Amino acid sequence: MWPVYQRKASLFVTIQQTIDPIPDEYAYLFRSGFLAMCYDHVGSPKATTQYAKWEEQIMTALKAADREQEGSHCIRQRDLQVEELAPTGVLV
Repeated sequence: MWPVYQRKASLFVTIQQTIDPIPDEYAYLFRSGFLAMCYDHVGSPKATTQYAKWEEQIMTALKAADREQEGSHCIRQRDLQVEELAPTGVLV
């Protein structure tokens, strides 16, 4: 197994910048956590519920990542033709 690296996120210097890279398959976790923190920031009672939902989503995503990869295989559709060289170097 090879190590996986991700470059460090750049600093925000303008309002038009985006947070990148967030893998597409984890974008919903980012949005859910952001929403929970927004609720918390404004003092909404929904914050506790949203944090619990976010933590549950994170645990589900972690468990899904622990699954074994499904086996896959290739099936040859037709025989390969191999050209053989005779001892004299002439194609047979």
